[in-house]
Amino acid sequence: MPHSVDRRQALRQGALFIGAVGALSLSGEARADAQASPIQQCPPPTKLPLQPEFPTSPPDALPEPVRRNLETAMRAAIKVVSPAPRFRGFGAVLVNVDDGRIVAEAKGGDGPGTNHAELNVLRNFGLLHPDGEALQKTVLVTTAEPCPMCATCAIFSRVAGVAYGTSLEFLIGHPPTRMPIRISMPQVVATGPLPNMPVVGGVLHEETDPLFM
Repeated sequence: MPHSVDRRQALRQGALFIGAVGALSLSGEARADAQASPIQQCPPPTKLPLQPEFPTSPPDALPEPVRRNLETAMRAAIKVVSPAPRFRGFGAVLVNVDDGRIVAEAKGGDGPGTNHAELNVLRNFGLLHPDGEALQKTVLVTTAEPCPMCATCAIFSRVAGVAYGTSLEFLIGHPPTRMPIRISMPQVVATGPLPNMPVVGGVLHEETDPLFM
């Protein structure tokens, strides 16, 4: 028994030590980032890590009414931000799974770092339907692949699926968009409570990509 207690104490001390080292490392990285220019913070245009292990879903994974009106919904998301400021073409809509109707729309913009189109449309529609059931009967359609923050919001909202136009890999390859995070939405979904949530990519990307160039 004493040996077991000693082992637990040693593990706790080891964990505290590793946590302290990690905190110091993150603190140093934060200071370095603060001193770097925005262009220096942008990663090089390389492929996303682990992307092949977390592929997007086929369009057939979405409810049929949404598939039928998917291109219309994407063009509505584009229209939300038209004319879009250069590199800032983030627009999103919610589509009802029963009839394919667009039930909400929003765009991203300047200001707080949480001012993202996907988060805005989920929050605004959710405030109108606080029971959460209405959100679960929608698919999020957005001009660009959601960042990890917005992907997590979609998961917590329990939407029936997500479809995006421009990929995160494309955004990373165009530094002016300042997209430093390399975690794809399929990766976020795979580690969450809804691992089978469909994530369809590349919808009308030939029309959404120019919004970020």
